[in-house]
Amino acid sequence: MEDVLHELKRQAFADVGDFVNFYTHDGQLITMYGPMVDENKDPVVQKRSRIYLSNKDEVDTTLIKSVKVGKDGVDVELFDKQQKALELLLKHLEPETHSRTRKAKADAEISEAKVKLINGKNTERKAKIDKHLDDLGGIA
Repeated sequence: MEDVLHELKRQAFADVGDFVNFYTHDGQLITMYGPMVDENKDPVVQKRSRIYLSNKDEVDTTLIKSVKVGKDGVDVELFDKQQKALELLLKHLEPETHSRTRKAKADAEISEAKVKLINGKNTERKAKIDKHLDDLGGIA
């Protein structure tokens, strides 16, 4: 059971950033005629994206569903189990969470009852003292 929970946890928290490194940078636009410049002879700059895949030896490939290189670039797809894995983990942890919540509520109710009991006794004492003072001549 612990192995299954561990695997679900790994899938639930898998991050594509663990498998690829990507960034954008500005680069001069190059045409088949050479570097492109605007009317002021300034280089025309465009955003370029770079994607680097992590080495297979450095990642947990059991979390990867597929890796493809197409006309639009690299596509790394993780298993769609992430949401399902989170739901299963939460279901497994739910009884423990409910137990803690019930205990906290019970502790709060006990504390509240103790405060009421103490306050009630103090009120009774104060009433008795006030009555004795009244009996002694209204010094209250």
